[in-house]
Amino acid sequence: MDDYDSGSDVIDSKAVYKVNDLLLTLDTQIKPHLIDCNNIPLFDGYISVYKNSYRINKNYVDVFFAQVKGKTQKHSVFKEKITYPIEKDLLRVANRNLGLVFFVVCMEVPDLYPFQVYYTLLTFDKITKLLDEIKEHDKKSVSLEKFTSLKEFKMECLKYFDDKDIRLV
Repeated sequence: MDDYDSGSDVIDSKAVYKVNDLLLTLDTQIKPHLIDCNNIPLFDGYISVYKNSYRINKNYVDVFFAQVKGKTQKHSVFKEKITYPIEKDLLRVANRNLGLVFFVVCMEVPDLYPFQVYYTLLTFDKITKLLDEIKEHDKKSVSLEKFTSLKEFKMECLKYFDDKDIRLV
């Protein structure tokens, strides 16, 4: 990708709004709590997961911390997968919290539209492996897939929590 200004606070802010808009629907088991806090301290918020579309306490499953990054490019051809570097400190803290959803929003300049959201669900096991691979480096690139459907994302989240419950018993 041709980077234009991937470190800009404005680009990251726009990315947070685009992910919120993608996840915030009327009938879903996923509820984003993402704010434009620019990594203070390390996350942009979290995503609540529910057993069904009734967002009440008894249906609450668990939560993922979330980090959103914005990336710009000069063309609107979006790949199926991308890679993006994640800082070691973020991985270390996410590992203590048993997981992280990492989003990257690629946007065409100058209008930041069209755009494509990519994500990876980093489980405790994946993060542990990444931390082992990093060693003395500060960052590790991870592969992210194109966000194609909320249903698919929701199923992946629910499967993670089912597997986590089995692992913790």
